[in-house]
Amino acid sequence: MARSAAEARGLVRAALGVWGLMELVDDGVLVVSELVGNAAEHTGSRRISVTVSRPEVDTVRISVVDRSRTMPVPRLARVGLLY
Repeated sequence: MARSAAEARGLVRAALGVWGLMELVDDGVLVVSELVGNAAEHTGSRRISVTVSRPEVDTVRISVVDRSRTMPVPRLARVGLLY
């Protein structure tokens, strides 16, 4: 998983750099790290695809897709710190 997350972060950094959006790098890297980590942890999928696109001038889209055939089980959100 660590290698996948590192590659995903590099992809986000590169795309945002090409588009001149360096101010979004920290947030983009955090988002893709969380999404890739969640996909790896909760699906057990060995293949995770990451796409970074800019469908409009004021929009950046980061997509993470796993190959699991199982639909995710929704969970209730919790408020506050978890111990």
